[in-house]
Amino acid sequence: YSQKRFGDARPQTISDFFDLARFPGPRALRRGAKFNLELALLADGVKPADVYDELSTPQGLRRALAKLESVRRSLIWWDNSADAIAMLNDGRAAFATALNGDVYDAAQHGNAVGIIWDHQLYELDVFAAPKRGLKQELALDFIRFATRSQSLAGVSDWVPFGPARLSALQFVGKNPELGMLMTPFLPTARAHFAHAFPVNDAWWRQHGAEVEARWQAWLDSHN
Repeated sequence: YSQKRFGDARPQTISDFFDLARFPGPRALRRGAKFNLELALLADGVKPADVYDELSTPQGLRRALAKLESVRRSLIWWDNSADAIAMLNDGRAAFATALNGDVYDAAQHGNAVGIIWDHQLYELDVFAAPKRGLKQELALDFIRFATRSQSLAGVSDWVPFGPARLSALQFVGKNPELGMLMTPFLPTARAHFAHAFPVNDAWWRQHGAEVEARWQAWLDSHN
């Protein structure tokens, strides 16, 4: 969200994104159903464990779209996360969903962008080795090294991703070049990850085409 727009006001929860009375202004969302429907149900009080069960039903999908409908007149869309940050900076948006890495990049340039970590949505990147690879043991040795606490922390010292192990957080410090503390930008920092929500990519592979069609119909109904 834009700190310049709200001044001393500090939105704290995912519900604040949908509160036009207290926090007026345009909302910038990534184009597409994925992430937005989860965001809507979480803001509407659905328990994280129940989100995909709810979205699997016609009434649950209607509920998610109804929540988005409540701010429909204020919605604008982005295709690139960096564009979302630009919308905040130039006043086109008061709130935006965005990748935390782009928020970090904005901070390097002195842009006043705040983060609401409440119910952040996250996905995972993983290492994999072929089952019958010619150098399987070497590959597994690399994975063991790369997933050590100190190794993960070393990556997070440079870029605001992870670390994927809580034991690594104690080793994260400042960016070696910029001197910026990295913990305020890390999605897995204890204070940020308490209510994090894992996106279920398997569910989207199964239901994505049907849901996207319903999403497009909702968008078209406003054109």
